[in-house]
Amino acid sequence: MGNFPIGDPDTVLDLGWFEAHPERRYYARRLVPAGATWAALIYRAERLPDRKTDNDGKPVPPPVLLRAYAQIERLPEGEEACQAAWQKAAWP
Repeated sequence: MGNFPIGDPDTVLDLGWFEAHPERRYYARRLVPAGATWAALIYRAERLPDRKTDNDGKPVPPPVLLRAYAQIERLPEGEEACQAAWQKAAWP
């Protein structure tokens, strides 16, 4: 996650998930406090080009996480299902 301070526990959780699954750009997780049918759908938007430092050697910030929320009964699991759910929630 680099040397950037991150104070939001959800961001730490989401970035940790994406570090463990570098091939993925989308994922979904249940929002327990909000109730059994709410889910957070997260899209990892990478900065281009993918690198750890900029041209001056300064660290590049972590990826941008775009979240959408939806009431869904079953969490999508695969990349394509998560992408479709995220797009439907982000642009209803």
